[in-house]
Amino acid sequence: MLFEETILEKGEYQKFLMFRVLKSFEGSNYTIIDIANEMNTSYQQTYNILQELLEDIQNFPNTDLKDLNRKKFLNTKKIPISIDMYRLFLLKQSLVFQFINYVVQGSSPNVEKFCQDHYISRSTLLRKNAALKVLLEKYKIKISYNDLSFIGDEKSIRFFIYCFYWLSYRGLEWPFETIRYYDVAQQLQLEQSELNDPIVTIRTVLFWTITRIRIIHGYHVTDMDKFDQIFPDNLNLFNSKTPFTSSNFPKVPADQLIIEAKFFNFFRLQSLVFPIMDNEISQKIYDSIKESKGPVWQLTNDFIEDLQTHLINNEDSKMIAASLPLQANLMRIFFSYYIMQGDYLQFNDFYDDEQTLNYDNSVLYEIVSNFVEEKEHVSEFTPYLKAQKKIIKEMEYLLIPYLRYFKSNETVKVKLVLESSDLVTRDMMTFLNDLSFVEIATEGDNPANADVIITSIEDLGALYENDNLDDKIVIDWNLDATETEYFNLYQSLKKEFTKKIAK
Repeated sequence: MLFEETILEKGEYQKFLMFRVLKSFEGSNYTIIDIANEMNTSYQQTYNILQELLEDIQNFPNTDLKDLNRKKFLNTKKIPISIDMYRLFLLKQSLVFQFINYVVQGSSPNVEKFCQDHYISRSTLLRKNAALKVLLEKYKIKISYNDLSFIGDEKSIRFFIYCFYWLSYRGLEWPFETIRYYDVAQQLQLEQSELNDPIVTIRTVLFWTITRIRIIHGYHVTDMDKFDQIFPDNLNLFNSKTPFTSSNFPKVPADQLIIEAKFFNFFRLQSLVFPIMDNEISQKIYDSIKESKGPVWQLTNDFIEDLQTHLINNEDSKMIAASLPLQANLMRIFFSYYIMQGDYLQFNDFYDDEQTLNYDNSVLYEIVSNFVEEKEHVSEFTPYLKAQKKIIKEMEYLLIPYLRYFKSNETVKVKLVLESSDLVTRDMMTFLNDLSFVEIATEGDNPANADVIITSIEDLGALYENDNLDDKIVIDWNLDATETEYFNLYQSLKKEFTKKIAK
């Protein structure tokens, strides 16, 4: 279920979907029928949603759109409101959004007061929160309406609150009314490498603020034993000073602050995505986990060994075994679920699978799923392989850049038949080499064995008259090809790859 479906009511969600459609139409002429076809709704239903959407746009804060009528709206080449801005506008009006925000930020939240302030009954509140209840139960979190609080593992609760605020605001506004952003950011004293990335900075400050609020309201993380097993020295990769001091939390015991500091450190570690090139942080994580000799190291090592049995040649096997970023990213996936002892809410839980390429029939999926399913039955791995589907998906996407190195007929084999031109050939080779799902045929390979032939020769049949190329995709290529032509080529190759992995 998408985030918006959980928080918004049906009518508001339909307006949001329509607004996304309208933004995709920007710059072109369209009618209500076009919108209805895109949304798969009737003309009358589309008209009604459009009228309500138009009313929102006319009253949108900090804009001058009150005179915008339906005809002008449909002919507008650019709507001066982004999707995220309209989304936040709708979310803020949602009862579910206001409820979660009240539970998190209220100093003494009370269900009767909330219902009274919003002119609803308790039964109405429960009904409106039905989708939220289903979502939270998936991560073993419940809502107590007696003292209006979240019940469950505090680690999971904080990740839920973090996802809620980030997915709602996405950096457009600061969510907290009584806490200033710059005050809490100053407490963190982030190092320069984090400050260089504004998204990392905002997310880290956001999680720290949530942590601060939860501690002040009396909710504490009670167990970081699994973290200690993997990182016995707390593996502080960040040079910033700890904000978990007695001056910031005078009423919290020192030993509790140590546990909180470990959890905050874990949040920062599990948020890392290691780049293709080796770096100091990935090396430190690799060394620490290797030294621990625990289940995370064993699982990573076993998986790398298993991968090597599926590679085309020994050189590829050595490359996989020596890839520090690959192993560090695998470790990040494994230690995250190990420390959380199972599933926990993450941003990608709300991604629309229909909008992303599905690799579930690919050789990578088979390799990864077989490995995870086998390890799930080993007692030491069982607790944190419960989130089997998510772990497989994360591992699978991590391996996509290496697809061409596996024994598979799923890569798109491309034969180049280009006129001699070092510059053009080099540009094409560079372009194709950047596509992990493409395998470039060698000079002596028969074009009949290729899936796609890219050629600058007009009469290809005359050149290969003895070969049957009727069933091959032949792409005529201009030596002075534009960026648009390269993009169209990418789409054609991706389409062929999608057909292969869907078989």
